[in-house]
Amino acid sequence: MVNPVTIVLADRAKNIVHRLELFDQYSKPLAKMDLTESEKTHYLREISLDIKYFGRRDLRHMSVIQ
Repeated sequence: MVNPVTIVLADRAKNIVHRLELFDQYSKPLAKMDLTESEKTHYLREISLDIKYFGRRDLRHMSVIQ
């Protein structure tokens, strides 16, 4: 039996938004486009909430290797 390994990368929401790539419903990348300030704010908020939720929920059960 193989033991699964989970790797967690930590980054700030602002950096993730900067690297954000969008895909269509068929998983094909959309043409690179600049996000409006409104879109950036939206994605930043959503990603920040995800980091807060999943960080609190999942990271407490994992070992940290530096």
